[in-house]
Amino acid sequence: MIGPHTAPQRLLTAEKILRASLTACACWYLAAFCVVALLRLPFPGALEWYESEMYYMMLRVLAGQALYGTPSIEYVPTIYPPLYIYISAALARITGPEFSTLRTVSILSSLGSMVLIGSIVYRETLSRSAGLWAAGLFAATYYASATYLDIGRIDPLFLALFLGSLCALRFFPGMRGCLLAGALLAASALTKQTALVLFAPLCLYALIVRPRIQAVCFTGITIAGVGLISLLLNAAADGWYFYYVFALPGQHPVLWNRIGSFWLQQILPVAGPALCLSAAYFILVSFKSKREAALLYALVIPAMLGAACMHWMKLGGFKNVLLPAHAALAIGAGLALGAARTSRLRLPVYAAALIQFSLLWYNPLAFIPGAGSADTVRQSVAAVSTIDGEVFAPASGYLADMAGKKHSAHIGFINDILWGRPGPVRNQLISEIKSAIREKRFAAILLDRPFSAFQRDIEAHYDLCPQYAAAPEYRPLIKYWYIPAGDRP
Repeated sequence: MIGPHTAPQRLLTAEKILRASLTACACWYLAAFCVVALLRLPFPGALEWYESEMYYMMLRVLAGQALYGTPSIEYVPTIYPPLYIYISAALARITGPEFSTLRTVSILSSLGSMVLIGSIVYRETLSRSAGLWAAGLFAATYYASATYLDIGRIDPLFLALFLGSLCALRFFPGMRGCLLAGALLAASALTKQTALVLFAPLCLYALIVRPRIQAVCFTGITIAGVGLISLLLNAAADGWYFYYVFALPGQHPVLWNRIGSFWLQQILPVAGPALCLSAAYFILVSFKSKREAALLYALVIPAMLGAACMHWMKLGGFKNVLLPAHAALAIGAGLALGAARTSRLRLPVYAAALIQFSLLWYNPLAFIPGAGSADTVRQSVAAVSTIDGEVFAPASGYLADMAGKKHSAHIGFINDILWGRPGPVRNQLISEIKSAIREKRFAAILLDRPFSAFQRDIEAHYDLCPQYAAAPEYRPLIKYWYIPAGDRP
């Protein structure tokens, strides 16, 4: 005979199991990120394509050289603002200029984002468990965002500063909250221009919820901070700063057909349950008691998803642009988990969150470089140092730097100019690179992939060196090793 309390007891047991499973998953992913990030931190080479150029830009700041100026075969500036590089260079004065310096800034920024996401959810729902689950969910996107959470690039710092601005505007009362929010948002925009897109929802929220003078101050601090510092940077760079940071990105083609791949490949298969939970939050929340919270997240979550989609559609867009989307979905899912505590829907909500954690599963060991990888870097530097003459290494210029050779402009930043509109700057850079290749100025050209814009010229004037082309230890740092036509080892 079944007792009258059996069904409720079973539901209670199921709820405890689900909550314990969610907590275990969140703790696992948080711990996995910390362990993997710390083990990857001291790796002596670039873990990702653009880390090579971030490293060189840090060296330029330490040497007192300008970050923005006329593009050349030796250096093409970035299309992003400089705050991440300046912070990394400041840290490098203490730690030394290493790749680990760049990664330290990114790791601390990502940990800060996890803390801020957890804090947002806890403050809104008063559920510590939901805050932990949300932070763990963001940590779980490490593989889905191609490990950019600990890579030496601008994205983690930009996101942490934006989330800090959101927290200050939402939870810090009075004028000081608005001033702090404006300063943090300006700093975020001076790290990556995406923050300017996310300024609109925060500004609208401030105008609706905050007293008018506070909203004006938030808006004013953000605009003045970005505007005045940008004017100073532009004046110091003789106008090149505006060209790289504002004009050039606007010239890059938009691939409208990538809208489908963003939602159908990057969001729904990977984070579909989190997207559903984010939508469910607005069903679970009481708009009478949580009107301001519902307004803020109804503005911010779609804006963060939209910003990620917008950058994904740009030519050259990659998974680093997904970080704002993943943070938005972690916040939305966390809010739903917290709001579901007293709802009859809590079991399906918890189950959906558990499914989401399972979809994000990855093997942490796969991302930890082995001793052989570090040896590959050292072997590559040693091999480059034996070359009698200068080299052109646009995909891994740091190898030339470490080998005592001149730096090479990064292939990605060269492409940024090539993807822009035709003009004197673009034409001059193309002419300089083609002339150098045709005149065989380099003793070697080192590539990790075909350089489409100049590959025909390279193959016409250089030969693929079989001595190194067959050496797997140089891949992917150097996949193609070219020497001037007629020169054989």
